[in-house]
Formats: sequence, C-alpha cells, structure tokens
Amino acid sequence: MTDERSDRGDGRDAKGRWTKDTSGNPSGRPPDVPDLNMADVYNFSQFPAEIAIGGEKQLMTRQEIVLLKLFESALKGRITAQKYLIEKFEEAEMTQGYIRMSLDRWIERMDDDPSSISTDIWDVMRMAIESLEPRRSKIRTRRGGKRKRK
Repeated sequence: MTDERSDRGDGRDAKGRWTKDTSGNPSGRPPDVPDLNMADVYNFSQFPAEIAIGGEKQLMTRQEIVLLKLFESALKGRITAQKYLIEKFEEAEMTQGYIRMSLDRWIERMDDDPSSISTDIWDVMRMAIESLEPRRSKIRTRRGGKRKRK
C-alpha cells in the first residue's frame, strides 16, 4: 500500500491534494489593477502630438492619430479592424439618422409655433445641424504644392 501523505515534490500528496501547511497560491492574490479615470483618458486622447504623413509633420490629437492608424490597418487588409470600423460606421449612421429625425420633429414644431421653443432648444438644434454637416478632414495624406514635371 502506498502512503497517501507522501509528497510528490510540489506540495501535494499522491492523490493530488495539498498537504497540510502547504499553500496552492504561495505568492498570494495579485494586486488589483486600478480603474482608469475617464477624465484622464479624455485629456490624454486630446493631447496634441506630431506625426509624419507623406514626409510632412502634422500636429494632431492622439485620438486622431489612433483613428488614422486604425483606418490604415483596415485598408492594409486587417479583418478585425475592418469589422470594427464597419460596426462603428453603422452605429454612426443610425445615430445620425436619429438626430436628423428628432431635428425634423423640432422643425415641424417651430413651423407651428416658433415662440414655444426656448433659446436653449435653439442652441441644441444649431449644434445638431452642425453635427450633421459633413466635416472636412484635418489629415492631409499628401504633400501640398506643385508636382515637379520631368
């Protein structure tokens, strides 16, 4: 008969159970990673940084740089980046559609009785209209200027 208390060398007995006074986790529980403060994340994302595009240095926010790299990786064929961007494009279209529908309802109300709309609502509507207008990208992918002719 074998002795059930014989040690296998790792602190367990012959049946694989921990022997008395032996811990299965000698290092203890690892420390928790602290949560990120979202204000810090936002401030970091809005901090400007220089990036070279087409041989020309440009000043952009870190968020814009990460987005640019994401687009570049999707265009190079990375499927996960493509799927992620397609999902985000669809979400943006849905959000924009909802904003446009809500804005149209408010415009109808204004046509009926313009005095019933407060100045705060006018400000929100102005911001909504501005958000629906297509924006021109700040990113230049090619150097400006004239091309040299041969």
